[in-house]
Amino acid sequence: MRAGLVSYQFGRAGPPASLSSGVSVMSPTRPLLLVLLLIGCGVQCAPAADTHVRFAALSEGDEVEVKLLSFRMPGTHEAYEYVFQFSTNASVSVAKLEGRLPATWADTNRVGAFAGLTNRVPVGQLTLSGADLRGLDLLMEFYRQRRPRTVTDMTDVIVVTERHNGHVVAVEDFLDQTGSVYTDKIKGVREFFWLRLRAERQREKGTR
Repeated sequence: MRAGLVSYQFGRAGPPASLSSGVSVMSPTRPLLLVLLLIGCGVQCAPAADTHVRFAALSEGDEVEVKLLSFRMPGTHEAYEYVFQFSTNASVSVAKLEGRLPATWADTNRVGAFAGLTNRVPVGQLTLSGADLRGLDLLMEFYRQRRPRTVTDMTDVIVVTERHNGHVVAVEDFLDQTGSVYTDKIKGVREFFWLRLRAERQREKGTR
């Protein structure tokens, strides 16, 4: 599980004047003030969960599931699942999702777009490098920018779920209609379909 999943932010304040003077006697009202300060800090300084998935920070016990549904021209819709696991090495297992495809993408219910895709056809597995993980983080940062639509016949619906020891700790979903116009220009980026192609080639080499 990544370090810093929960981050704390505390305000900084100087010590009371009575403490800076070295006086150790506390007035009767000071305990009440301290309690009020602690209550206030409990409200304003509560830990905030990091809901962003960060591949390069994941470790043993973590798993990331990516579901990607691509709408192209009519009749060319396809969906894939990428399951990233982290132990001694990081790896990804790719499977094609088959079943009932939605007629179109639903921006208000992206998770529901995969409800009818219940059949999994294995594509291949791939061991990932540190550069792969950093490149995936670059891709996620791009998705979070919510770039405007640049193409009319290409739409990707992406749902990313991170789990630690089986428990969901982060979920992100995206709608990408840029057609790789921007990602092609990001140095070091790793797009999911390139991982799929590499996994397919790896499987073909193993069957020869």
